[in-house]
Amino acid sequence: MHESFLIESHWLGEDGRSICGLIELASETGAGTEMLNEIADDYEDELDGLANQVDKIIEPITIMFLGLMVGFLVYAIYAPIFSLGDAILPGRK
Repeated sequence: MHESFLIESHWLGEDGRSICGLIELASETGAGTEMLNEIADDYEDELDGLANQVDKIIEPITIMFLGLMVGFLVYAIYAPIFSLGDAILPGRK
């Protein structure tokens, strides 16, 4: 099985060859399933870390966007009210 991993190791990223070595060792010892589970857990932990970083980047952008939307709505509500005052009392400025 490790030969298949070695042929396709370019899909596994920068540690593809080390994964192939682990699979070869696991196939010799008969613990292939456990080794694959450990590799999957490592990749899952790495993916969780990346997801947390993306979340930390997106959250401030979302807050700014929502703040702009609320500011626009407040302006859209109050601008006609201020313009109405100018229309009622045209001589005051």
